[in-house]
Amino acid sequence: MFHCILVKFLPSVKDRQELTGRIQELFSGSGDIPGIRNAALYPSAVDRPNRYDLMIQLDMDRQALEAWDESALHRRWKEEFSPFLQSKAIFDWEP
Repeated sequence: MFHCILVKFLPSVKDRQELTGRIQELFSGSGDIPGIRNAALYPSAVDRPNRYDLMIQLDMDRQALEAWDESALHRRWKEEFSPFLQSKAIFDWEP
């Protein structure tokens, strides 16, 4: 399953590239969570007000979703980066 997090940064975030690098560093540890294989980040190719800025995609077993929700990495993601987010959307899909 793929767990996708779409994020829209606040307009006050001036250096999106730097912030994305910090998010990438955090998510590089996601493979330590049982059932999660990989994390990939995709910055938006288009800068428009009606677009999200970044998609984070976790490749995981369906059963790993609970472990992800309860993980220290997930808590850190929410605590550290929520202040920079205008909105986010979650989408899970299976190929």
